[in-house]
Amino acid sequence: MIFYIALIILLICLAFIFLNRKSNRVRNTSKFNKLFSFGSLIAALFIILRVGSIKLAYFANLFLAILPFIKNFRVQSEKINASSDRQEVSKNEACEILGVNKNASEEEIKAAYKKLILKNHPDHGGSKYIAQKLNKAKDILLKGDSRNE
Repeated sequence: MIFYIALIILLICLAFIFLNRKSNRVRNTSKFNKLFSFGSLIAALFIILRVGSIKLAYFANLFLAILPFIKNFRVQSEKINASSDRQEVSKNEACEILGVNKNASEEEIKAAYKKLILKNHPDHGGSKYIAQKLNKAKDILLKGDSRNE
């Protein structure tokens, strides 16, 4: 029974490797990924030799049945990540993020932004998420005369 569970886990790992290789985003594979791929291939060959052709056909069908679910999972997670990057910030939220009032001048906005970005910049140990929010808030508030009231 443990053998079959290990085989299913191996098939899922192989599916992820297969999908990562087809992805356009992943061009440079790390040394770990190459070793993991090679190890999975060796394990798969061992299983093929141990199980035989009849059970191999069963597991190949199982792999093909699991593959669409894995693809769907990856697509959904990429959509979630993309949508979280596109969330709009209102002017009130931008004012709260920078700690200025609605009628702040351009100089006050820039000064507040500079003060906060110096503390929270990712190059100085700050959060990338917070830096993105600060940049977005500054951009919204510095749209010039076309600012929404």
